Amino acid sequence: MTRWYLECYSGQGNQLKRLPVRDFPFVVGRSDNVSFTIDATDVSRQHAEFHQDGGQLFVRDLSSTNGTFVNHCRINQVTPVCSGDVIHFAHIEARLVDEEDRPPTPTESTYSTMVMQGDLSQRIPLGARDLKELISQTLVNAVFQPIVDIKGKAVAYELLGRGAHPNLLPSPGPLFTIAESVDLAVELSELFRVIGIKDAAEHKLKMPLFVNTHPQELLDGPRLLATLEHVRKTHPNVELVLEIHEQAVTNFMVIQALAKEIRTMGIGLAYDDFGAGQARLVELAEAPPDVVKFDIALIRNIHKSPQRQELLELLVSMVHKMGVKALAEGVGSKEEAVVCQRMNFDLIQGFAFGYPMPITEWLNK
Repeated sequence: MTRWYLECYSGQGNQLKRLPVRDFPFVVGRSDNVSFTIDATDVSRQHAEFHQDGGQLFVRDLSSTNGTFVNHCRINQVTPVCSGDVIHFAHIEARLVDEEDRPPTPTESTYSTMVMQGDLSQRIPLGARDLKELISQTLVNAVFQPIVDIKGKAVAYELLGRGAHPNLLPSPGPLFTIAESVDLAVELSELFRVIGIKDAAEHKLKMPLFVNTHPQELLDGPRLLATLEHVRKTHPNVELVLEIHEQAVTNFMVIQALAKEIRTMGIGLAYDDFGAGQARLVELAEAPPDVVKFDIALIRNIHKSPQRQELLELLVSMVHKMGVKALAEGVGSKEEAVVCQRMNFDLIQGFAFGYPMPITEWLNK
């Protein structure tokens, strides 16, 4: 029975594939006669070797020219490795996976060798094991950023998650990069919501709370609805607005069904980062939300761009005719705020009106 796998990108596509690590010693190199053949000139013919002792896996470099690295550190002796470690054979990288952590997937390779090409050194992020600890041990915090009305008065907050693992950056961007690489983006997104909504409920937040989703959550609507129903029953006094990223708004029938379900729970709907990519005008018309959040790329330095001002005025007028509120995201200066107010945005959010902070900081102001 195979327990260990090397997870890596093949030269034929961008999909992660798995190679079973078995029949020890398991040798990696450029030769056709090794366990795992890598077609790359800077990989030695016999580059590195894995062996197992008492359930622990070890790797050693076989005097290769360009080195073997574990988590970006070159090794010069037999080194124990664990699930989630990123291992480089010269510039070619792979991640070690324990079957107990991640059961085999349909993309598992059934061959004893797999040809790989290209510089993959930046494609598999470090921190998979730490990310799993973060989720399993609930090592996250919630911060809240105010959403203000046209007069600058706070009328809502957006929930933003932060990591609290000592080995990981706290920002959600790097955390989701790791999570996406190990199929845990949905779990991380759910954890941020649960912790933040609980925090808001415990502090008796009286204003609407905007909460984020990850685009992958839209691929499993029943699960998303089940998690929302659970937090709604657990914290019925927190007024929620669910944010869906523009890139996930691709099927208006799916969004229509989702909007209908969440509104029966008393949850509002917002389209996030509108204008960051392809503006989903059909979906906006066929499945209008309660709020459209215009992306920071449209808002940044808006006071210096008459052309963008003209475009935004048309878009804001359009959503208003649909009965939808317009929110300007990423307003970082007084000058930007003045222009947004003049263009009749209903809501404004950004550093000009407050940085993300723990809810206690806002309630004590």
